[in-house]
Amino acid sequence: MAKRDLNTIDLVQQKLRLAEDVMVWPVRECGELVYRFEIPSLHQFFRVGYSEYVLISMLDGKTTLPEACGLAASKLGPDAPTAAQAASIARWLIDNQLASIGSDPALVRIPNRQSAGHDASHHGGMEKTLLKNMNPFWIKVPFPKSGAWVSRIASQLKPLGSGYGVICSLLICCLAAWQFALHSDQFLSTSVEVFHRSNWAYLLLTWVFLKFVHELAHAVVCAQTGSEVSEAGMVFVLLAPLAYVDVTSCWRLTDRWKRIAVASAGMYIELVIASIAFLLWLNVENVQAKFLLDNVVWMAGFSTLLFNLNVLMRFDGYYMLADLVEIPNLYGESTQAVQNLFRKLIVGQASEPSRLHGWRRKFVLFYGLAAFAWRIFVCISLTIAASVMFSGAGVLLSLVGIYFWFASPLKRLNKFLIALWRSEPERVVRSVVLAIAGLAIVYMGLFVVPFPTAIRVPGVVEYTPSTIVRSGVTGFIQEIYVTEGEEVELGQLLVEIENDELVNRLEQLQFKKQQCEIEISLAVDEHDAALAYVNRQTLSSLYEQIANLERQVQSMKVTAPRAGSVVVRDLDGLLGTFVEEGTHLMNVADENSKEIIAMVGQQEIDEVRALVSSEVNVCTADWMSSSGVLDAVEPQATDRLAWQALAATEGGPLPVREYRDDRDSPSLRLLEPLFQVRIQPTVQTSNQLPAGIRVTAALGYRTDTVASRANTWIAKWWQDANAQSRME
Repeated sequence: MAKRDLNTIDLVQQKLRLAEDVMVWPVRECGELVYRFEIPSLHQFFRVGYSEYVLISMLDGKTTLPEACGLAASKLGPDAPTAAQAASIARWLIDNQLASIGSDPALVRIPNRQSAGHDASHHGGMEKTLLKNMNPFWIKVPFPKSGAWVSRIASQLKPLGSGYGVICSLLICCLAAWQFALHSDQFLSTSVEVFHRSNWAYLLLTWVFLKFVHELAHAVVCAQTGSEVSEAGMVFVLLAPLAYVDVTSCWRLTDRWKRIAVASAGMYIELVIASIAFLLWLNVENVQAKFLLDNVVWMAGFSTLLFNLNVLMRFDGYYMLADLVEIPNLYGESTQAVQNLFRKLIVGQASEPSRLHGWRRKFVLFYGLAAFAWRIFVCISLTIAASVMFSGAGVLLSLVGIYFWFASPLKRLNKFLIALWRSEPERVVRSVVLAIAGLAIVYMGLFVVPFPTAIRVPGVVEYTPSTIVRSGVTGFIQEIYVTEGEEVELGQLLVEIENDELVNRLEQLQFKKQQCEIEISLAVDEHDAALAYVNRQTLSSLYEQIANLERQVQSMKVTAPRAGSVVVRDLDGLLGTFVEEGTHLMNVADENSKEIIAMVGQQEIDEVRALVSSEVNVCTADWMSSSGVLDAVEPQATDRLAWQALAATEGGPLPVREYRDDRDSPSLRLLEPLFQVRIQPTVQTSNQLPAGIRVTAALGYRTDTVASRANTWIAKWWQDANAQSRME
């Protein structure tokens, strides 16, 4: 039997009846009485107001729509639906399989569809569902007969949700939070390796396991409230797997706090797991075990708070918020509020009246705008991420995802504009002009207009090179004549280095010089000009070698290059140690003679070069602000670390890798070559900032666009992850 076209049917003459399997019950929302309708076989829920329910309750298959309107008017008076509203309600009931025309056969339920019909319509619905499931950004794969076995597992785990279990779990979470506050620096410093590309397999396995437990917790609490789990499966968001369970049956619950308990169960159990993992991390010594527990803490703790608690995504936080503000269809209400706003601003049509009142009306509009902005942000971010991570295939993947996200809304918009053109063409022209202008503004804002933000780079305060004391010769530290913090004068003896081999070589050369002088004297006496010439050449070479060795021997006594105070770590530990030529021994410091060495990325170097000789701001970790002058920018980038304190392994901001030279001595190198810049602080800044402290320098402003910056950031993150994995 072909599906009826409601546009060809005069509903005034028809007698409608509610479907026999539809369940109806009253609830209070926003302080008002409303009724919920459920089609159990489809797991679909609907909500109508009291006046609409009174009209619908009159539809028994024997009463026509005008008769039902009259009965409703006799009961509700002026609040009863009008004839036009009654016709709209009747069409809505039929479209959503809640009612049928009395002369039609009983409804045959067709899952995943909005209206009943014959087989041809069913195939069309399946094709749309299949296309929707092909969206590479959101692929939903339900498990067969999942509701039955998930419910059986949940029933076995009910004791975990008992009062005693909840109290013990909360105590564990409080203990873990207290310990984390005490050991957060230690934990964060050892978590650098967690996000290396080489660890992604472990993260993925941890993620899948935790999300299974997360969804199972929803099922357990849902079963405890007397509701059922109808479906479970996996959702792939940009090919990243997420588990899900369908607990829509909890909408039958009239107590909103029970619904909030179901929505929060997943986050609750993950935070308990993260707390236990962190407490174990504090008490185990095995490095591999600590690393695995690190993964669990990050995945179960921080990622859960970041994603599941995000109220702008239709995850747990959203449903908790909807129940707290008593707006069950928060997403739909907010979407309608945004559509009404855009229709008023762009089309010029009056907005439809909202059933919400007071602060809730403003709240849904604010939420709708925030959710819309978040959706655009996620779309752009996933598009850029896919393009960077999967190259050309990622661009194609992004285009396919964008089509599935926006094709349906654009089709509805097209139908609306066509209908509007037939009645009010001037509004369509206005809409197109304003839409083009708005899109142009957005495009300009993202891809053309620079987004000025301060260029902030990390740096370290150090003494100027002239005050650094280095060993001028290789040898052992024989004697130290100063103490840390001692005031010294220019030329004062600081350290004496012992090198017997150097002294012996000097003595041997001096002896050879004496022999050569004697041979020259004898050759002159014997009138042997040739022998005298050769010996003079040898003597000249010996003079040069002796002068060089004398300078080195003289360097064995290290003196102060200037007046100042001695700055050195573990001065006593230097005694008896072996040092190479050029080894940094100490500093003779003048507090007024310091400089700041900062590291600048390749994307910002052009803007920074233009600021040479300009005043810049410098800020410490405790927000103490000072100033200086940008003195010089190195012409070439380098991967050598200017100061160990800047390395991420030392708590600094720069990612590093391990490097081994030809002598197999490990050192740290930057993942990305950076440019060194030198900043000369003012005298006041030099006195305020101690040497060795990390600072942040503000060097002008970036002038690239938002889109360019996002693309650069994701590409850099991807390259860093690849470099980190190659480092392992």
